[in-house]
Amino acid sequence: MKKVLIKIPEETLLEVIRCVPQKDLERLIREVKGKVTPVRVDAHELDMLTGIISVGGDAIEDTEAIYD
Repeated sequence: MKKVLIKIPEETLLEVIRCVPQKDLERLIREVKGKVTPVRVDAHELDMLTGIISVGGDAIEDTEAIYD
């Protein structure tokens, strides 16, 4: 079987998931658990993550601020 990767915007995926009846959604979650495997991506694809959060130079202070 040929594997195909389809990129779906998160908003679209959430909209589709919201339309699935609860019991069907629970069944799908059970089926998917343990079957999700990491996907390799090129480093340049991670560039879009740059700047999502802004933290200073003190990692401990920043972490405490997030969790307080």
